[in-house]
Amino acid sequence: ATGKNSKATVLDLDFFSQGREQSARLQIENGRRASIINGVKKKTGAALIGKVRAVIFSPEHLLLVKEGPSRRRGFIDGAMCQLRPGYAALLSDYKRTLMQRNALLKEMQKPSQGIADTLEIWDLRLASLGAQVMAERRAYTEKIAPIIEEIYDGIARGKEKIQVLFSPSIQEGETVKEMEESFLAQLTRFRPQDARTGHTSC
Repeated sequence: ATGKNSKATVLDLDFFSQGREQSARLQIENGRRASIINGVKKKTGAALIGKVRAVIFSPEHLLLVKEGPSRRRGFIDGAMCQLRPGYAALLSDYKRTLMQRNALLKEMQKPSQGIADTLEIWDLRLASLGAQVMAERRAYTEKIAPIIEEIYDGIARGKEKIQVLFSPSIQEGETVKEMEESFLAQLTRFRPQDARTGHTSC
């Protein structure tokens, strides 16, 4: 704790990464987060992405099978953000664009002039970023699939097989451009429904 009415939670880490010993401090004080990595203060803890890698297994992971696809997407995204910090930035841009599109859809439910005209701009950006996210997820899934299948075969001793597939909710396409076109077509198709509900449905 720091100060009379101030409480802080601090996590100190010493770890070996990128060929050298490193240290980090993550702190939450009065609801504000701060991080210091190797003695240098950072704006967010995101600077640790790609530096600290850990494998955690808990009963909650069984929900990857039991629950819907959003949990599986989150699991894949979490793993990829650790391996490729650039993906974290791409995913952040995608989520921000989705939030902005949803905000616009809610505004469209009010009597406003010209707001609907800007929806196409957000659709183009969302489709572009979404196609890149899908391509990254597909590449990652294809890379880990044979590893998972080999490990599971060892556990099941050949009695059962597991198959890992990437199956997006839109027609995927072979290239990023084809995925972008499919996503944009889907967004356009559901645009009237989205305008009524104030939420992106695909």
